[in-house]
This record gives sequence, C-alpha cells and structure tokens, in this order.
Amino acid sequence: MSIAIPLSTASTAAGARPGIRLALPFGAGAAAASALVVSGPKSDALRAVAVAASVIALERALDVVKQARDDPATPVGNIDKDLLLPVFQAVQRVQEDRTSGPSADDTLAAVARAVGADAALAAAARAALDQGRNPGDKTTPTIDSCLNWVASVNVDLLDRCAQQVRARLIDVFPDQQTRLKRVEDSVVTLTSDIGKLQARVAALEAAVPAPAPGPAPGPGPVPAPSPSPSPSPSPVESKPTGRTPS
Repeated sequence: MSIAIPLSTASTAAGARPGIRLALPFGAGAAAASALVVSGPKSDALRAVAVAASVIALERALDVVKQARDDPATPVGNIDKDLLLPVFQAVQRVQEDRTSGPSADDTLAAVARAVGADAALAAAARAALDQGRNPGDKTTPTIDSCLNWVASVNVDLLDRCAQQVRARLIDVFPDQQTRLKRVEDSVVTLTSDIGKLQARVAALEAAVPAPAPGPAPGPGPVPAPSPSPSPSPSPVESKPTGRTPS
C-alpha cells in the first residue's frame, strides 16, 4: 500500500503545481525502503530538509545514517507523514516567494553549499523544524521523521550533510584534546612573557642609583606651656559698722 502526500493541497488536475510527493510504502525489507521516493524536480526540498535536520540534530542524524546502513528498512517505519507535511509546506512557500523566508546563518549556508542545497530553502526547513522545539532538545518527533525520510530516500546525502556539520563544528568548537593543547600553549607563552617582564623590571631597578642617606632628624622644638588661667576675685561682703545713718 502506498500513500502519496502532495505538498500542496490543491488538485494537480486543476493546474496546480504537483509539489513534493512522498511515496510511503508499508512493508518490510530493502524493497520497501527503496520504494520511498521523491518525484519530480522537488529534490531541492529533500536536500534542504537534510541540511536543516542535520544542523539541528547532528548526533541523531549520525545515528539514523548508521541504522539505515545496517538495515535500509529501519527508517521507513520511523516516518510520520503528518509531521513531515508542515515542513514541506514551509519549503514550498519559499520556493514560490523567495522574499518570504528567513535567512540562513553561516553554518546552515556553509553546509548547504557543500552538498548543493539551496540555503534559503534550508533556512525555511529549519524554521519549521524549530517550531515547538525547546532549546535543549537534541531532537523531536518531527526532526526524527525528516531524518528517517531523507535516509530512506538517499542515505548518502544525509551522511554528507552530517559530516559537513561535524567538520564545521570541529573548526568552531574544537575537541577537548585540541582545547587542552591550546591552553597549554597559552600557559607556556604567558610564563615566558612574565619571565621577560620580571627581567626587565630587575634591569630597571639596577639602573636607578639608590638615594644617599640624609641626616637623622633631631627632636623638634618643645612647645611652651600654656598659661594657667588666673582665679577670679571673690566678692567682698560688706560688714555693718554700727552707725546710724544720718
């Protein structure tokens, strides 16, 4: 049984663009996986989704590549067509109107260029995949469905995208061994600079003569004692003379 999902809900008989069609066979074995195809010229969307999903969820992309190589039928059972459809609709909107989509960052643009994808379409796919995703989520059911769909159609494409993302991340965020070596080199350089600075300070100190010793300071003048305040005279009491006033 095969379910075809057009990217556009309009009828192709009415002259609408056929859009992306997903042939989702329900079966087992490599034949079922090989039957999962993208028809028409819409393989640009496949590359865009591969780039976007790999940039967002590199570890999961590498896992899906390994599973697809071990058993090509595995990815087919991990595809949810209802989760795929909004992503392809977002890509098609940008295909029809190039001014309507978000911009691609440096990583997305570099990976897209390396695998021959359209950076603008990859940016649209990434924006759709980021919908409802928490910053700490390594993957989501929608991302998983997209990765498994790409692996079912072209596992080599998904592998190339993942390897490009990993190579770029190593350049931007080197591994622990490289970071440790850089820190050690910085410490050696800093130690050398400190040694040169100490030697320069010592040379400057040696070039400046020490000041000659001056006379020892003598005792200062003894301050004069403050005069004591003179006592105020006591009032004299008048004594009666015994005379009668005339």
